[in-house]
Amino acid sequence: MNNKENTMSAAIEIFAKKGKHGARMEEIAEKAGVNKSVVYYYYSSKDNLYREVLKKIYFEVFRYLFKEIENTQSEKEDYVWKIETIIRTFFRFYSENPTYPMIIKNALANESEDLQYVIRHLKAEHDFIRPEKIMDSLEEGVSKKAYRNVDVKQTMISIIGVTMIYLMGKPIMETMFGLDLIDEDVFLKERQESLVDLILYGLVNRSE
Repeated sequence: MNNKENTMSAAIEIFAKKGKHGARMEEIAEKAGVNKSVVYYYYSSKDNLYREVLKKIYFEVFRYLFKEIENTQSEKEDYVWKIETIIRTFFRFYSENPTYPMIIKNALANESEDLQYVIRHLKAEHDFIRPEKIMDSLEEGVSKKAYRNVDVKQTMISIIGVTMIYLMGKPIMETMFGLDLIDEDVFLKERQESLVDLILYGLVNRSE
């Protein structure tokens, strides 16, 4: 990686641990193995660096997710499979990038203006970033009676929340529920299956 990429990687790690206000540019520079002036050269300020980190995270989230959604749209009208793909994609992405949920958690709690700025700019810059595609898929499933007559927006918020909650609050969850994770990979696979089962049981129309 070059100096700019090293700086971004270091910033993600530091922001995940300390949040925007707890992180220092000197610490990020040290972690990246560069002079502090190099960090300012590429990103000009901590605020700008933080927004660039959020842009990277959300760009990767959207690109990863919408690639899967495009794949589902070419398949037959199997709405159970479509929603299962969305659930698994969200969970897999965040479990493979464990620092991202920590940054998102901090941004949601303390930096909502930065988040709004980043999402607006990403939607303006990239045509494929269209969260309404997910909503459309859910609404279509409801109209076809594959899903119960659920509130689509509430359902989408719930899916986003439950796929991230363990990864956002991992130390608290482990302490609260006495989790002794000898093999976390096995636990994460079990967690994914549990989420799919839980959400589909509440969403899929079983009246027929």
